[in-house]
Amino acid sequence: MKTRIEIYEIDRPQNIVASGSWNRQLSTAEIRKETKYMMRYSDSKKFASRVITDRD
Repeated sequence: MKTRIEIYEIDRPQNIVASGSWNRQLSTAEIRKETKYMMRYSDSKKFASRVITDRD
């Protein structure tokens, strides 16, 4: 199980400005913590996040 978090521009979703990946499934609290850390300097009106979970 792999988890990937991507921060992208709302106007251009293909433009990923930050990402992180883990080789395990993250808990909801861990996802919130990591997303908050990754977006600490970003304007929440311009950027959004998505979580992608891949099964191996």
